[in-house]
Amino acid sequence: MPRRAPSPPPPPDRRALLRAGAALVPLLAAPARAGNHDQAWRRILAQGRIRFASGIWMARLPVPPTPAPEPVEDPFHTALATHLAATLGLRHSFDPPRRAFETMRRVVTGEVDVALGPMLNRLTARQLMFTPPYAELETVILSAHVARRRRLADWSGLRLGLQDGYVAHLTNLGFDLEQARAQPFAEQAALEGALLDGELDALITTNVTARNIMARHPGRGFGIRTSLTPHLHGAAVRFGEHELLRAITIALHAVREDGTLAHLFALHAGAPLVPPREGL
Repeated sequence: MPRRAPSPPPPPDRRALLRAGAALVPLLAAPARAGNHDQAWRRILAQGRIRFASGIWMARLPVPPTPAPEPVEDPFHTALATHLAATLGLRHSFDPPRRAFETMRRVVTGEVDVALGPMLNRLTARQLMFTPPYAELETVILSAHVARRRRLADWSGLRLGLQDGYVAHLTNLGFDLEQARAQPFAEQAALEGALLDGELDALITTNVTARNIMARHPGRGFGIRTSLTPHLHGAAVRFGEHELLRAITIALHAVREDGTLAHLFALHAGAPLVPPREGL
């Protein structure tokens, strides 16, 4: 069996990446101004085409992992975009996820119309308008050789890896990533590669990603050691695009009610779709 190519080295300045992620918290806390007044929906109807982008990776990784800086494919949101566009009677384009918060910036600036799957919290809700969430995921810590621990603070001193998009989210929740020796990665594939090569003791990711890693490497002893926090994901548009938000909400409701959404998630994300709990 051919040996897997070594993963790229992690970014050299871990503290700089952590500071950059933490700095997003006050930046995102500033509410966006609604000055668009449904411009996007009028343009979409005139052109017959809607532009989607993925706000979070939510699917299996290729085996072996693709080398950075190739974008990780997201077949779940690719398929969901196709079904939403068909429901609306439109042509569409789809951009896969790249760096953290890049998709959100592109929605705010009007480069894309709809972000599929960004995390819904009090920070992102100040910048984007969200449909009702369609998925609930959980932030967990995956490890092969470290015993189960109750809290993130209990991982202090160990080598933790995480996608850079989680830095602002976990900082906002009060987690001290600097104390936990957390290493941000811009690419999910490089993060998994570092874990497999023994460069990390554990990684912070979603429960779906963790279970897919466990299923792909059954002999490595990986297991979920800590569950941190649940989080919700929906589709988002920029402020002021009320007609576009209404159209996407209606289309999402249609693919959820006929079972398409759950089928696509199970097929491409490798796990059952967990409907959001009320009051979360």
